[in-house]
Amino acid sequence: MTDLNNLRLAAALAHTAPGAELQLFCGGGAQVTVSQHPAADMTPCQFRTILISLLSNGAPPSIVHPAARITLVEIGGALVDLGGGVQRSRTLCGIEQRWITTSLPWSDVCDVLDRAGPEGLPDDAMNANV
Repeated sequence: MTDLNNLRLAAALAHTAPGAELQLFCGGGAQVTVSQHPAADMTPCQFRTILISLLSNGAPPSIVHPAARITLVEIGGALVDLGGGVQRSRTLCGIEQRWITTSLPWSDVCDVLDRAGPEGLPDDAMNANV
Protein backbone atom coordinates (compact mmCIF):
# COMPACT_ATOMS: atom_id res chain seq x y z
CA MET A 1 0.00 0.00 0.00
CA THR A 2 1.19 3.51 -0.79
CA ASP A 3 2.25 5.58 2.21
CA LEU A 4 -0.36 8.20 3.23
CA ASN A 5 2.31 10.91 3.29
CA ASN A 6 3.19 10.14 -0.34
CA LEU A 7 -0.50 10.33 -1.23
CA ARG A 8 -0.73 13.72 0.50
CA LEU A 9 2.25 15.01 -1.48
CA ALA A 10 0.85 13.67 -4.77
CA ALA A 11 -2.54 15.24 -4.02
CA ALA A 12 -0.90 18.60 -3.28
CA LEU A 13 1.05 18.43 -6.54
CA ALA A 14 -2.01 17.50 -8.61
CA HIS A 15 -4.05 20.21 -6.92
CA THR A 16 -1.42 22.92 -7.54
CA ALA A 17 0.48 22.23 -10.78
CA PRO A 18 -1.45 23.11 -13.95
CA GLY A 19 -1.93 20.09 -16.19
CA ALA A 20 -0.82 17.57 -13.55
CA GLU A 21 -2.30 14.10 -13.74
CA LEU A 22 -2.13 11.19 -11.32
CA GLN A 23 -2.65 7.56 -12.18
CA LEU A 24 -3.66 5.65 -9.05
CA PHE A 25 -3.19 1.89 -9.28
CA CYS A 26 -5.29 0.00 -6.77
CA GLY A 27 -5.46 -3.54 -5.45
CA GLY A 28 -7.56 -5.78 -7.66
CA GLY A 29 -6.28 -4.08 -10.83
CA ALA A 30 -8.42 -0.93 -10.65
CA GLN A 31 -6.90 2.26 -12.04
CA VAL A 32 -8.13 5.80 -11.24
CA THR A 33 -7.16 8.95 -13.14
CA VAL A 34 -6.98 12.19 -11.15
CA SER A 35 -6.91 15.26 -13.40
CA GLN A 36 -8.74 18.42 -14.40
CA HIS A 37 -9.44 16.75 -17.75
CA PRO A 38 -13.17 16.04 -18.28
CA ALA A 39 -12.44 12.35 -18.94
CA ALA A 40 -10.73 11.87 -15.55
CA ASP A 41 -12.31 9.70 -12.87
CA MET A 42 -11.97 12.50 -10.31
CA THR A 43 -10.59 15.99 -10.02
CA PRO A 44 -7.57 16.87 -7.87
CA CYS A 45 -9.97 18.70 -5.53
CA GLN A 46 -12.07 15.56 -5.07
CA PHE A 47 -8.97 13.43 -4.43
CA ARG A 48 -7.65 15.96 -1.94
CA THR A 49 -11.03 16.07 -0.16
CA ILE A 50 -11.09 12.27 0.14
CA LEU A 51 -7.58 12.22 1.62
CA ILE A 52 -8.39 15.02 4.07
CA SER A 53 -11.49 13.12 5.16
CA LEU A 54 -9.54 9.89 5.69
CA LEU A 55 -6.78 11.64 7.60
CA SER A 56 -9.10 13.71 9.78
CA ASN A 57 -11.26 10.71 10.69
CA GLY A 58 -8.19 8.71 11.61
CA ALA A 59 -9.57 5.68 9.77
CA PRO A 60 -6.96 2.92 9.81
CA PRO A 61 -6.08 1.71 6.29
CA SER A 62 -6.87 -1.85 7.38
CA ILE A 63 -10.63 -1.14 7.26
CA VAL A 64 -10.49 -0.07 3.62
CA HIS A 65 -11.45 -2.81 1.15
CA PRO A 66 -8.29 -4.30 -0.43
CA ALA A 67 -9.50 -3.41 -3.94
CA ALA A 68 -9.57 0.29 -2.95
CA ARG A 69 -6.01 0.35 -1.60
CA ILE A 70 -3.66 2.43 -3.68
CA THR A 71 -0.54 0.44 -4.44
CA LEU A 72 1.19 2.84 -6.85
CA VAL A 73 0.91 6.49 -7.89
CA GLU A 74 2.29 7.69 -11.22
CA ILE A 75 2.61 11.41 -11.86
CA GLY A 76 2.20 12.64 -15.42
CA GLY A 77 0.13 14.88 -17.63
CA ALA A 78 2.02 18.15 -18.09
CA LEU A 79 4.64 17.04 -15.55
CA VAL A 80 7.86 15.19 -16.34
CA ASP A 81 9.59 13.37 -13.48
CA LEU A 82 13.20 14.55 -13.16
CA GLY A 83 13.91 12.27 -10.20
CA GLY A 84 14.36 13.07 -6.55
CA GLY A 85 10.75 14.25 -6.24
CA VAL A 86 11.24 17.08 -8.74
CA GLN A 87 8.76 17.52 -11.60
CA ARG A 88 9.22 19.73 -14.67
CA SER A 89 6.59 21.55 -16.70
CA ARG A 90 6.47 24.42 -19.18
CA THR A 91 4.13 27.38 -19.28
CA LEU A 92 2.31 28.28 -22.49
CA CYS A 93 5.09 30.84 -23.07
CA GLY A 94 7.71 28.06 -22.87
CA ILE A 95 9.11 29.01 -19.46
CA GLU A 96 10.41 25.95 -17.60
CA GLN A 97 9.06 25.34 -14.12
CA ARG A 98 10.03 22.91 -11.37
CA TRP A 99 7.47 21.54 -8.95
CA ILE A 100 8.40 20.05 -5.60
CA THR A 101 6.14 18.91 -2.78
CA THR A 102 7.39 18.45 0.74
CA SER A 103 6.17 18.11 4.28
CA LEU A 104 9.01 20.32 5.55
CA PRO A 105 8.01 23.52 7.36
CA TRP A 106 7.65 26.46 4.96
CA SER A 107 10.42 28.38 6.73
CA ASP A 108 12.92 25.57 6.03
CA VAL A 109 11.89 25.49 2.38
CA CYS A 110 12.33 29.27 2.11
CA ASP A 111 15.82 29.00 3.62
CA VAL A 112 16.83 26.38 1.05
CA LEU A 113 15.36 28.35 -1.85
CA ASP A 114 17.11 31.54 -0.70
CA ARG A 115 20.44 29.74 -1.12
CA ALA A 116 19.54 28.06 -4.44
CA GLY A 117 20.84 29.14 -7.81
CA PRO A 118 24.25 29.94 -9.23
CA GLU A 119 26.19 33.02 -8.17
CA GLY A 120 25.79 36.06 -10.38
CA LEU A 121 22.28 35.12 -11.48
CA PRO A 122 20.02 38.20 -11.65
CA ASP A 123 17.44 38.38 -8.85
CA ASP A 124 14.55 38.17 -11.31
CA ALA A 125 15.92 35.09 -13.12
CA MET A 126 14.38 32.70 -10.59
CA ASN A 127 11.10 32.92 -8.74
CA ALA A 128 9.69 30.58 -6.10
CA ASN A 129 6.23 30.38 -4.58
CA VAL A 130 5.72 28.57 -1.30
